[in-house]
Amino acid sequence: MKQVVIFRYLWNHEALAEAFQNLGYEIEVNPSNKDLEKYKPDEILCCIANLHTEIKKPFTMLGLKQKLNAKHAPLIFWNRDGPSHMGDKWWRIWLVKHFKFLDIYATHTLQDAGHFADEVVYFPNAAWDSKYNLSGKTLQDLRDKNAYSYDVSFIGSITYEKRPENYHRMVFFKKLQQRLENTNIKFYIAECENNLSLAQQVEIIQKSKINLSCAAGCDFRYQGGYHGEPFSFGLPERCYGIANCGGFLLSDHRPHSYDDFCENYDFVSFKNINECVEKILYFCDDKNFDKLREIAENAYQTVNRKHLYKHRAEKLIEYVNYWKQKHKFLPVKMLYED
Repeated sequence: MKQVVIFRYLWNHEALAEAFQNLGYEIEVNPSNKDLEKYKPDEILCCIANLHTEIKKPFTMLGLKQKLNAKHAPLIFWNRDGPSHMGDKWWRIWLVKHFKFLDIYATHTLQDAGHFADEVVYFPNAAWDSKYNLSGKTLQDLRDKNAYSYDVSFIGSITYEKRPENYHRMVFFKKLQQRLENTNIKFYIAECENNLSLAQQVEIIQKSKINLSCAAGCDFRYQGGYHGEPFSFGLPERCYGIANCGGFLLSDHRPHSYDDFCENYDFVSFKNINECVEKILYFCDDKNFDKLREIAENAYQTVNRKHLYKHRAEKLIEYVNYWKQKHKFLPVKMLYED
C-alpha cells in the first residue's frame, strides 16, 4: 500500500517532500482536518507540521493529532529554528510543553528539546542534492587553482533593517573585512536579497576557495529580541549544501557538527573572529591548497553518504515505524523471522 506523507504549513519543506516522493510516498500539502477523513487507518505515514502556525489554534491542533492517531499516524513538529523557536510567544511554547499536542519532536538541535513530546529525534538539515550538487563539474576540476575567482565568499542575507536577526552577522562581516583589508585576500559577499539564481549560487561556491557560514536566524530570533542567549547547536542547511557542491566550508562553531562530521577531516570551524582570520590566511596560502581540497572532498563524500534529504526521510520512516510499533499499529518482527 502506498502511504501518504502530509506537510502542514511548513516553510522550505520541498527538499524533504521530494525525498519522500523518490522513496515511493505520496505527498499532500496543507489538508484541513476534515480532509483527513478520506484516509483509512495505515494510509498515512505521518504528518509533519509547523508548530508555530498550528498552535495559534490549539483546539484545532489537538483535533489534528486526534484524527491522525485514529489513522495510526503521528503528528510531528520539525523544528529548524531552535532554540529561539522563531521568536514565538512564550505562552505558546509553554502550552506545547505542558500539554500533549505532539507525538514526535524532530529537531536540528537538542537544545531546549525537553517536554515538547515524549519522543525526540535529532533531525538536522541536509543537502538538497537535486539542486546543490557538482553541476557538471568534477572534484578533479576543483583542484585547479586557476579556477577560483575569490579567496573567501559568503552567500546569504546580511541586511538587518527588515531582519533584526541579521544584525550580528552584519557586524561580524564588517569587522572581518576590516581585518582582511591589508592582506591579499579577495573577499566577496553575495547578498541573497539580490535574488541570486541557483546556478549563480553554485558558481560562486565553486569559484571560492573558502565558503563561509556564520550566524543563523535561530541564534537570535528570540521573542522580544536577542538578549545574550546561547547560540544554536544546529547546523544551517548551507553546511551540507556547500559541501555537496564540492566547496570548502569554514563555519562558525556548532556543537552538533561533532554528530555529523569530523573536525579537521571534513569540517573546519572557528570560535571567534581571530580564529576565523587565522584559518582564512592558512587555507588561502598556496602551500595549503591541497589540504583545503582534501577536506572539501572528504566533506563531499560524507554528505553523499549520510547527509542528503533522502537519508533524513529514511531516518524519519524508521522512527515513525518505531512509534507505530510502540502503539501496536505495527508488529515487532523478531530477528530470526523471515
